[in-house]
Amino acid sequence: MLSSATNASSLNCLDVLCGRVVPTAVVSKRRVVLRFRLGATLFQLEVHVKAKREFTVVIERDEAGYYVAHVPELRGCHTQAKNLDTLMKRAREVIELCLEDGDSPEPMELVGVQRVMI
Repeated sequence: MLSSATNASSLNCLDVLCGRVVPTAVVSKRRVVLRFRLGATLFQLEVHVKAKREFTVVIERDEAGYYVAHVPELRGCHTQAKNLDTLMKRAREVIELCLEDGDSPEPMELVGVQRVMI
C-alpha cells in the first residue's frame, strides 16, 4: 500500500538515522524513486527531472539602445531590455514560455558571425 505525502509527516530524519527506516532508491537519467517502509506502511516519493537543454541566443542593439535577443531555434522567441543582465533573465523566461506553448526547437548549429563591408 502506498500512502499519500501527507501521511509521511510523522517520518523524520531521526527515523532514518537510527535505522528505523531504510530508504531504497531507483535512479535513472530523468527519474528518482525513493521507497521506504515505516511500520506497515510503504511510502514512495517520485521526482521527475527535466533534462537541461541549451539554446543559442543572438543579441543585437537597436537604434534606441535596447538590447534585443532572439532564439533562432524557436520561431517568434524574442525579447528586449536596457541591460544585458535583464535581457538574459528575460531570454530564459521567454524560452520557457515558448516551450510550454508546445513550440518544438528546430535544430540549428551556430557557425559564426561575419561582417561584410560593401
